[in-house]
Amino acid sequence: MKTNFRAIVFEDNEALASELQKTLGELGYDCSCIGDLGAAVPKANVGKYDIAIVDVNFCDEMAYTLLDILKLRHIDIILAKGRSRCMVRPPYDQEITIREPFNVNALSAAIHALTLSRRTLITP
Repeated sequence: MKTNFRAIVFEDNEALASELQKTLGELGYDCSCIGDLGAAVPKANVGKYDIAIVDVNFCDEMAYTLLDILKLRHIDIILAKGRSRCMVRPPYDQEITIREPFNVNALSAAIHALTLSRRTLITP
């Protein structure tokens, strides 16, 4: 489904990235996935996205560089956490978070919560 709503997923686990991409597609988003740290920063700097879903522990590093870029660009962020219990430092500890297993209902609820908290129109 092609829409005007764009999402980007920064996730280094290919299976999880595919699952998120499929789920976002079901919600009406045109979605790109990045699983490589070398490609992530350039994409975060130039792409036009309504939302970004960022693996907290992206490529075995905390994703603060990506989060900083996305915040500066005013791109709404949803953090993705697998089974790890890694702590996120402020101000990112206040971001909406989804956890594994990812599904349409959980992601839809996170996007809805993001819409309410940011008062932006990001849902198709």
